[in-house]
Amino acid sequence: MGKEIVTITGSLGSGKSVVGKAVAALLSAPYFSTGDLQRALAARKGMTTLELNRLAETEPAIDYEIDGLMQAYAERNDRCVVDSRLAWHFVPYSFKCYLEVHEKIGIERILGDARRKSEKYGSLEEAYKAVKGRKASEEKRFAALYDLDLRNMGNYDLVVDTSLARPDAIAGTVAECFRKWLSGEGFAKHWASPRVFFPTPGMRAGGVGAVRVSANGGFYFIVEGQIAVSEAIRQGVDLVAYEPAVGLAGSSKALIQEWEQAHGFKFFASPELKE
Repeated sequence: MGKEIVTITGSLGSGKSVVGKAVAALLSAPYFSTGDLQRALAARKGMTTLELNRLAETEPAIDYEIDGLMQAYAERNDRCVVDSRLAWHFVPYSFKCYLEVHEKIGIERILGDARRKSEKYGSLEEAYKAVKGRKASEEKRFAALYDLDLRNMGNYDLVVDTSLARPDAIAGTVAECFRKWLSGEGFAKHWASPRVFFPTPGMRAGGVGAVRVSANGGFYFIVEGQIAVSEAIRQGVDLVAYEPAVGLAGSSKALIQEWEQAHGFKFFASPELKE
C-alpha cells in the first residue's frame, strides 16, 4: 500500500489550518502545519510573521529548515495531512489541494484569528498592507529559492474557493475527492460557493450540473450554468463544481442587483464596474 497524504496550500487567510485539521479528522490521520512552525519561530525571535519572511529573503536557511522538517514528516508517515505553502512541491506523490479565498475575506479572517499572536493589526488597512507584503515576500522567495509559481493551478489536483463555504463542507469535499483520487475515479477539480458567482449578460442556462465561469479581477462570472447556480443558491448548497472558461467576462450593476433580489442575498463584495 502506498502513501495516503493530503497536502494543503493556498492563499493567506484561506483557512488552510481549519480545513486541514478537519480533513485530518475525517481521514483519522495526523496533521502537520509549517505555519505553526513559522509563527512559533517568529515569536521566539520577537518578530512578526512578516518580519520573519523579510529576514528569510536574505537568510534562506530559515526556509530550508522549515521545509526540511515538513518533508521529513511526510517521509515518516504513510498517512497524514500536511498544511504547508510548499508541501505540494516537496511531497509530489501527495493529493495536492489549493485553497483560494477572496482577498477581503482572507484579511478579515486573519484579523479575527486569535491564534496569530505574532500577527496583530490595529486596522483592516494595516492588515491589508501586511498581508500583501507577506504574500509578495513569499512569492519572491519561493521563486528565487525553488523556481516555483504558487499561483499556477496546474500544480494541484483540487482547487477550492473557501470564501463563503463552511469549513466542514470544504473538508468533506476535499476528503471525498481524495478518496476518489486514491481509487482512480474521476472528480471535479474546481469548487466554490454558488454565492461567489456573478451573473453576466451573455450567461447561458446550461445543462444539468454544467457550470462554467470566467475569472476576472478576483471575481467569478457565469458563462454557462445559470440554472444550476440559481438552484444551488436557493437550496443553500455550500459548494458547486465548476469549470474555468477561457476568456474574460464582466457584469453590470443593474444585473447584479437583479440577481441579488431574485436570490435573496447580497454579494460580500462587488467588482469594479463602469456602469
